[in-house]
Amino acid sequence: MTARHRGILFAAGSIVLATLGVSAGTAPAVQITASEPPASTYAVIKTIDVGNTPLAVAVNSPDDSVYVTHFIDNLYVVDGSIGVVDDSIPSGLAPLGIAVDQDDDTVYVTDAFSGLLRIINGGTFTRDDTMQIGLNLTDSYGVAVNSADDTVYVANSSSNSVVVFNGANIDDTSLVTVDDSP
Repeated sequence: MTARHRGILFAAGSIVLATLGVSAGTAPAVQITASEPPASTYAVIKTIDVGNTPLAVAVNSPDDSVYVTHFIDNLYVVDGSIGVVDDSIPSGLAPLGIAVDQDDDTVYVTDAFSGLLRIINGGTFTRDDTMQIGLNLTDSYGVAVNSADDTVYVANSSSNSVVVFNGANIDDTSLVTVDDSP
């Protein structure tokens, strides 16, 4: 049985299809597939091993970094230009959601088990800050960032809310109530 998660990314005039997969008896990997639009087929150009149970992928186009979370505890940093893992950053017990602010090279990673948001400097691969987002062990999953105004959005499933804050001032947050389990 194979578990797969897919995302389509648009960068440098190419369509990139990233597939995260785990097959029984094989090492987990990210497959990056690229094609010039409007091609009708894709071909695997490289498979990169990124640890156990990869879950989410995000790209920082300006520096060609690919960030991959895996369920156990790390964020992998892949040099997208050569397809090699540059670093592995400890990111909590269950790093699930990931977003990149391409303007200031900040990476946001949610940790579903702790309810924390980890804020990582993409240039140095170091954790700049940690922010309590969730209220219990199953809270924080999704994260998104608007690079134009540095606004960060974090979904809290069990509290039916989205935390909104400016990436430059994480102490000033707003809580927006939404429908069940965002």
